[in-house]
Amino acid sequence: ARGDSPPRCPLFHDTVSSLRGCGLGVPHHEGIPLPVTGAKPDQVGQDGAAGGGEEGDAMAVKTRVMVIDDHPLLRDAVRARVLQVCPDAEFAYVGSSMNEALDTQRAEAVDCTILDLDLGDGQSPVVNTSRLVENGCRVLIVSALADAATVRASLRAGALGFVSKQAEVEEFEESFRLTVVGVPSTSRDVAAILSSDETPSVPLSERERTAMVLYASGLKIEAVARRMNVKPATAQEYIRRVREKYSRAGAAIPTKTDMYRRARDEGLVP
Repeated sequence: ARGDSPPRCPLFHDTVSSLRGCGLGVPHHEGIPLPVTGAKPDQVGQDGAAGGGEEGDAMAVKTRVMVIDDHPLLRDAVRARVLQVCPDAEFAYVGSSMNEALDTQRAEAVDCTILDLDLGDGQSPVVNTSRLVENGCRVLIVSALADAATVRASLRAGALGFVSKQAEVEEFEESFRLTVVGVPSTSRDVAAILSSDETPSVPLSERERTAMVLYASGLKIEAVARRMNVKPATAQEYIRRVREKYSRAGAAIPTKTDMYRRARDEGLVP
């Protein structure tokens, strides 16, 4: 999501157009609470809340959402689309900083983290996804970047779904609802990407994946250790584990060049 103007995104086309037209960001929402999924129309009170009494109060808990995207206009468009699905959504964080988003999650857990793969921060999209998942985030990727290897690697890292910004609105709405309750979604985009997967599935920890990305990008072990704030021996141990896991999966990566090629094929590095 780089550049001076946002890419053409059919999913948010109407919303982006309306925001441009009025010259404003997303207005403060003052709508009624969203009825709980599965509630029948006759169960919704006049104030929009499902049920009543203690049960209704329990179901009125707001859905906490984070939106991580480096383009302000598209962030506003995503917020507006979320509010159409979930009018009582509370936006705990909206911005482009991974560190700030993680601080928000650590302070109070959110229900859904919507992540753009291309934040323009120089970090691997897969590492960004992994950091969020390792900190307990339920991640839904909404991105114009649809490189199959990168999306597959992000899903392996724990993202619950992927929706292209070229997708239909209904696909986003369904994937959002599933992510909020911690259920993986299989949109048409995900199904197509997974069906073309010819690489072995190798589960790596966040630290192992980070070490692999840094090392495969050309850094020496000492530099990898400094970046990760660990001792060189620890960084070397991460790399050893990575090689061992790929070897067990039948995709040995004995040299640094082999590791780079594997990381590139899996979308971990450019």
